[in-house]
Amino acid sequence: MLNSSMNKFLFLLIFLSLSYNSNGQKYRVKYVQEKADSILKSYIGDSLFVYCHRSSKSVYEYRDFFLNSTWETFGLRKKTQGKFVEAEMKWDVQIPYSKCPAYDTIKGTIGFNLDRLLYPRTKPVLDFLPDFYLKNDSCHFISESEVLNIAKSQELKPGVGPLTARIEYDKDSKTFNWYVTNVLSKDEGEFETRSEILVIDPKTSKVKRHLFTISQY
Repeated sequence: MLNSSMNKFLFLLIFLSLSYNSNGQKYRVKYVQEKADSILKSYIGDSLFVYCHRSSKSVYEYRDFFLNSTWETFGLRKKTQGKFVEAEMKWDVQIPYSKCPAYDTIKGTIGFNLDRLLYPRTKPVLDFLPDFYLKNDSCHFISESEVLNIAKSQELKPGVGPLTARIEYDKDSKTFNWYVTNVLSKDEGEFETRSEILVIDPKTSKVKRHLFTISQY
């Protein structure tokens, strides 16, 4: 009875091993990366690809001998592990754009998925690219110095330092906003900062919102 059970167990192990090895697929990491680069380049062209840098957040899914699923970054390994299932490839993008001094570096992330045979399952999403870049036009935005002058005219509360300004792009609404921050106080015991923030339209110069916030640091 014991021998029969042992034989069944050994048979199961052999069957699983043969099945795993026949269906399993490993790739050289460099090959996967170069394949993904080539696919991306075919979508966006050489002129935009030069600003793309592989992200350390690219990951792949594999299954081990017992078909447990695991996600792993490509890291420093030369080969992928286990049975390759799919990959999420990402590139960090920074494009210098002198036609818009207020937003002179367009930043974002491009990504798409590869299936187990390294064919693209999805198309690269380029929603971080503003319309003025796609039209090769100026953004026609007010400058940082102009937006700071607008903020100073709004009778702000006394702050503990100079005003700071940053411009941000909302890829969903495809709109930009200037954010001017006036730090009112810092509580080092509570690791807390109280700020006054103005949200200003970079095209019309209108103050869209006047906010008071508390943030942790």
